[in-house]
Amino acid sequence: MAVIDLHSHILARVDHGSESTEMSVSQLALMKEMGTDIAVATSHFYPNAHTIEDFERRVSGAIERLRSVSPANMPKLCLGAEVLYCKNMANMAGIERLCIKGTRVMLVEMPLEPLGSRHVEAVEELISAGFTVVLAHIDRYLKHSESVIDEMLELGAYAQINAEAFAHFGKRRAMHYVKETDRVVALGSDLHGNNPKSYKKFVDLRGILGDSFDKIMNRSASLLESAEYVEI
Repeated sequence: MAVIDLHSHILARVDHGSESTEMSVSQLALMKEMGTDIAVATSHFYPNAHTIEDFERRVSGAIERLRSVSPANMPKLCLGAEVLYCKNMANMAGIERLCIKGTRVMLVEMPLEPLGSRHVEAVEELISAGFTVVLAHIDRYLKHSESVIDEMLELGAYAQINAEAFAHFGKRRAMHYVKETDRVVALGSDLHGNNPKSYKKFVDLRGILGDSFDKIMNRSASLLESAEYVEI
């Protein structure tokens, strides 16, 4: 069974997750050394600040710089984005290019504010347009918008939870979604930087979640069944 980190910021200078190609290499080596088999690079995409064309250029540049140093010790890598909510996002020209490459799976980030009907509507429109919506780090919204998250999941969205959620007082809420539902399809380190102590939170999930860890990894593998992997 592959260990899949479905939420990470590991491409140099695409967002604030990695400041250099050297840092990206160290991030990837850290992931591999700690047992991660597949990493999905989900750089931030902000519709109010980025164009899809510019985002793709920056991602391509980061990959070419990685290829130039030919890192040997790294997990399998595929490319996606962490797409911030915006109104009418399902109608954005080219938005399918922000899915995990080779799939219709999109990691969607909600704003850090109480969520409401407009956010639900955006998720429903994406699902109606044929996207598999995975809500990024639902643990961040449960305190103030749990009922809205539940509504999105009932509409057909899925959930990703950050490793950090199981390391603080919010653990009980996150664990409920893991143990009592089948909507959690992905776990993520949300890795920024290359601190081993930070990444250990993701590594520790196997022991914390037990059998549920394997179930979630199998769901992640299903999401990535048609994914395209980057050759470095």
